[in-house]
Amino acid sequence: MTLGLNNQSRRPFYAKLKTQTLMEHLTMQVRLLNRLSQVSIFIALLAANTLISTNASANIDLKYDDNIELIAVNGELVEDEGTTRLEDTKAKQQLVFNVRSFFMERGNREKFISDVIVVTFDTASVISTNALTLSAGTVRSKKAGKKFNKNPQISLETNTGNQVSFVYDTLKVSGMQLGRNYQAEIAAYNQSSDRASVAALAPAVTVATPVAASKAQVQPQPQSTAPSAPAPQASTEMTVKTIEQDQAEILQMLDYWYNKADDTTKAKFKDKINN
Repeated sequence: MTLGLNNQSRRPFYAKLKTQTLMEHLTMQVRLLNRLSQVSIFIALLAANTLISTNASANIDLKYDDNIELIAVNGELVEDEGTTRLEDTKAKQQLVFNVRSFFMERGNREKFISDVIVVTFDTASVISTNALTLSAGTVRSKKAGKKFNKNPQISLETNTGNQVSFVYDTLKVSGMQLGRNYQAEIAAYNQSSDRASVAALAPAVTVATPVAASKAQVQPQPQSTAPSAPAPQASTEMTVKTIEQDQAEILQMLDYWYNKADDTTKAKFKDKINN
C-alpha cells in the first residue's frame, strides 16, 4: 500500500521550508553587507590616512643654527628668521645663506661673515621626512674663517639623523658691495650653468620676435633738409633711499673697513670714537 501526503498536509511543510530558506538568504545578505561595510570603512580610512600623509609631506620644516643667516629659499628672500617651510612640489630645493660668528683674537672682538653659500638638493631625497636641519661649523679665528670660505663645513640632515646629499657653490661678486641686491644676484646665478644653479628658479626671459615684413613695396620717403630732432634719451629712474637704508649701508661700510684694519688702526679708531 502506498502512503502519501495530501495537499493540505503538504502546505505547512513547504511553507516552513520556504520561510527557512528565505531566512537563510536574508542572513547571507546581511553578512555580505556587513563585510562590504567593513571593506568600505577600511578603504575610507586608508584614503584618509594617505591624504593626511600627503598633506603632511607637502611642507617640510627647515631649521638652521643661530650662526646661519638665511638669505633666500628657492629664489625668494627670507623675511622672518626661525623655521622656514619648503614646498615639495619643486624638483629641487635651493638655500642661500652665509655664516656669521664673533670671536676674540689678540684682545679684540672680531666678526666673521662668510661668503654667500648656495646649497641645492633634490626634493626626492627628503620627501619621506617632515623636518630638515641646516648646520655650519663655528669660526673662532681669522685663519679659521679663511679656511671656512675655501671649504665650508656645512651639513643638512633629516629629523631622523640621515645626511642629505647636496651640492654647493658661492655667490661671489667683484669688489666691495654695499647693500647687495641678493634677489637679482640669485636670479642671474640660476640663469647660469654653475653647479648649484636651478634653471627652474630662473626668471623667464622674454625674447622679442621679429615683425614680418610687409609684402607691399615700401615707398621711399623723401629726404628732408631740415635738421632732425635729437633722439629722446631713455629716462633713468632714481631710487630714493630712506635714512635707515642709508645708515645701514654706512654701518656696513664701517664694519667692513674695521675688519680689514690691523690692531693699531683699530685702537686709533676706538680712541677717536671715545674722544
